[in-house]
Amino acid sequence: MTIEPLKDENQLLPQLRGMVIGVLDTRQDVDAAVSAIKAAGIADSEMILLHGEDGINLIERFQSRSSYFSDCPEQLFRRDKSVLAEGKYALAINVDGGEQARKLAALAKQHGGHGFVHFGMFVDTQIN
Repeated sequence: MTIEPLKDENQLLPQLRGMVIGVLDTRQDVDAAVSAIKAAGIADSEMILLHGEDGINLIERFQSRSSYFSDCPEQLFRRDKSVLAEGKYALAINVDGGEQARKLAALAKQHGGHGFVHFGMFVDTQIN
């Protein structure tokens, strides 16, 4: 079994620092990417999957409590809300640094993932 999309129960999403976030278009893509990521040693508890209205609500709540972000995250929020409204999925993975972010994004890309962004300690990096 793979991870399920997070349900909106008025909880707050964690801070972005230390995460890599990207898009998966279908549930089959999610299942394949998550299986590959788990095989690389990442536990379910280190991943957050957003989908549909629940995901949009969680992002909007996150935005409303955040005091400052650069243009990249604001664009990311707009993109993620847009893709969630289209029925796609946003996958966030806790990572130790840029090298692990690139490795996990590459694994997800092999299974349809795209648009990955890594939020590091001092810099946000688009991973294509």
